[in-house]
Amino acid sequence: MTGLEDKEKDENGGLYGPTESDIERFNREDSDYLDERKRDAKSALWKLIAGGVFMLLVASMFLNVLLPAFSRNRQVDRTPVRIAGTVTRVFDGRTIGVEIDGLEHTVRYIGVDTPVFGDRFYDLAIAANRQWIFGQRVLLEADELDANSEGHLLRYVWLDDAMVNLNLVAVGLSRAITNGPNDRYDELFIEFEDTAKSQDIGIWEGVEAQRSAHWSARSLVPAIFSLPIRSRA
Repeated sequence: MTGLEDKEKDENGGLYGPTESDIERFNREDSDYLDERKRDAKSALWKLIAGGVFMLLVASMFLNVLLPAFSRNRQVDRTPVRIAGTVTRVFDGRTIGVEIDGLEHTVRYIGVDTPVFGDRFYDLAIAANRQWIFGQRVLLEADELDANSEGHLLRYVWLDDAMVNLNLVAVGLSRAITNGPNDRYDELFIEFEDTAKSQDIGIWEGVEAQRSAHWSARSLVPAIFSLPIRSRA
C-alpha cells in the first residue's frame, strides 16, 4: 500500500530534484572550478609581481646610467655666469659704473658694507676700489636678486680670479653683510671678516686706534693695492 501511494505521488506532481549523487558530483565540479580560479588568480598575481620586479630592475639600470650624466649637466647649469665689462667710474667703496656692450650700468657690490661719507675710512675705501679696478676689464657675477630698489645691478665683481668684494672685507675696508637671497659666498665673507677682526686691521683697528693721535688710515694703502685675496669658491 505504501509503495503504491509513493508511486501515485510521484506520478501526480511530486517534486523532483537532484539525487545525492548529483549533488556530490556538482560539489566536486564546483570545488574543481574554484580551485582552478584560485590557481589562475595566484598565477596572475605572481606574473604581476614578476613584472613589477622586472620593471624596477630596468628602471634601476636606466637611472644608474643616466643620473650621473644628468647630475653633471645640472652641475654645469649651476656654474655662475659672469659677464665682462669695463669699469668707467668709481662712485664709492662699493658702487661702480661698468660699460657693457656700449651701455653703462651702475653696479653695487654684493656682500659688503663699506664706510659711508664722513667716516675716516670712506676715502680710503674709494681709493682702494679705484686703484684696483678703474679702467679694468672685470667680470660681473649675479646671484638670485638681480638689482636693488634703485635699479643698481647687484654683482660679485671679479678681476681675473680675485673677487673685489671679498678683498674689501679681507683688508678691513668693509663689513660683511647678507643681501637677502644673494648669499652664494656668505661663508667666505664671514671667514675673511673674522680674520680681519683678529688682525685688527682697517675699520677693526680704527675702533681701538681712535685713542691714538699717531694713527693714520693712509698707513693701510700700501698693503691693499695688490688685491691679494683670491676666492677659493
